[in-house]
Amino acid sequence: MNIAGDDRGWLSPEFLASVFGYCFNQLKVQKVLGQADSANVHGIQFHTHLGAKLEAVIKDAARLGDLHIYSIARNDCRFLGEKYVKRLSA
Repeated sequence: MNIAGDDRGWLSPEFLASVFGYCFNQLKVQKVLGQADSANVHGIQFHTHLGAKLEAVIKDAARLGDLHIYSIARNDCRFLGEKYVKRLSA
């Protein structure tokens, strides 16, 4: 999954619950993958803040260094929890 925004207020827990709900519940995937260039500190922090785990590092595959591949498994996705689902229903 690739994601980008132009200001700080666009990414909400409700948005993430919708996106992950679609991936896991509609598409029935077992993992959602993300990637970040090893020089992109904010990208790495973003993935880890979501709860993603580093799956692999592909050496010299990114424009500025290595390519980090992150994953969130369905069972590890906190955005599928009742707390976030209730917000979507309200």
